[in-house]
Amino acid sequence: MLGEEGARALEADPARFDTAPRLRALVAARSRYSEDELAAAVQRGVRQCVVLGAGLDTLAYRNPYAGSGLRVFEVDHPDTQLWKRERLEGARIAVPDSMTFVPANFEEARLAYCLDAAGFDARQPAFFSWLGVVPYLTLEAVRATVGWIGSLPAETAVVFDYGVDPALLSPPLRAASRDASGTRGASRRAVPAVLQSRGSGRDAARIRVPRHRGSGRPRDRSALFQRPC
Repeated sequence: MLGEEGARALEADPARFDTAPRLRALVAARSRYSEDELAAAVQRGVRQCVVLGAGLDTLAYRNPYAGSGLRVFEVDHPDTQLWKRERLEGARIAVPDSMTFVPANFEEARLAYCLDAAGFDARQPAFFSWLGVVPYLTLEAVRATVGWIGSLPAETAVVFDYGVDPALLSPPLRAASRDASGTRGASRRAVPAVLQSRGSGRDAARIRVPRHRGSGRPRDRSALFQRPC
């Protein structure tokens, strides 16, 4: 996926690219967290997975649940998907039959319409992985997406990360946030969360946020998404 030139550069001088180890750890941890939740969803009978803002995500190409019938829909900007297709072709990575590209712009297109056109079944539950996207969207786009996901059948769930004001973090986490952002100027610390539909309409959603050491905040955030925005 890196391309020949990128792969050679990495092999020749790995330390050159090791500039943000905490950020790299965050990316790995949130992906593992999301895929653990996907495994639980598959056990509940979910057979649709939607990767929102897929980027170079590789779940669809190593889908461990393809034999169980899990379909993966990759949603991203058309230009990003074109670039990814070129990288896949260059790396000789085949696109499996269980995966579908869904070109969409969160700020301009209706997610429900784009997924429906790609064969997504809104009558069935689904699992959504939405990582590294929310902090870059407008509030209206986030509300519209969460509202629609919350309207889907019971057992539907979404894992997403979002920004936390550094002032709300404990001193150690605040320091880690600064280290992770490096020179990119990020002012938010990404925190994973799980939103799960209860299956009774748009106002039936429940959100769980893992307890972070030193935050002093409970896991349950049900009140945040009791009603559509």
